[in-house]
Amino acid sequence: MATRRGAVYIHGRHTASQPGDELVGGWPREKLEKMDARFRSRLEHAIANGREHAPMLHLTGQQIALLRELAAPLSPKQRRGFLDLVMKYLAGCEVGDATVHMAGLRAQTELRREQPWLNA
Repeated sequence: MATRRGAVYIHGRHTASQPGDELVGGWPREKLEKMDARFRSRLEHAIANGREHAPMLHLTGQQIALLRELAAPLSPKQRRGFLDLVMKYLAGCEVGDATVHMAGLRAQTELRREQPWLNA
């Protein structure tokens, strides 16, 4: 059962569900799931139409340093495309050191294939 404001919740983590526990903030779970699905579809539509930007990836300092090393052999004009490709390859992935490294290598290989004279 939900507790009153200021009341101590006497049921622990391992206590069976109580009447009212299925409500979060006064909304039933099914309603929350519908609201979430509606929000996600509208956000995806806004991103596709250019009215909103996709979420930024948060990279560690070590991952950024790795991407700088992988971008170094590319021409300065290619580096923006390199980062765009890396972000494309990381979309929907669990971001870790290995996935950042593989995305960077893949992007570098693709750009070098397009302009092989930059291989040094």
